Amino acid sequence: MVQSEKVRYQWNDKVGNFCLMRKQKQEWVFVEPIEPLRLRNITNKIEFAECLQNVYYRRTGKIDENIGINDGSYDLELAKKLDCY
Repeated sequence: MVQSEKVRYQWNDKVGNFCLMRKQKQEWVFVEPIEPLRLRNITNKIEFAECLQNVYYRRTGKIDENIGINDGSYDLELAKKLDCY
């Protein structure tokens, strides 16, 4: 029986964003070339807001109370400003 390959996103300090990782042997390594998370690929509004809040918090150390409570226009503009859209 072959175990399926596992992938996940993990924060990368050099990039300042979550990046795709793959499990190789017993450790997780970033996929080369580095692939930062792009929020434009997330279609669910709640997941978009959660990911955006995570990126914002990791970069600033603060919570933005406006993320996720509007029609999505604020979230979209902030994602573009943070260069993660």
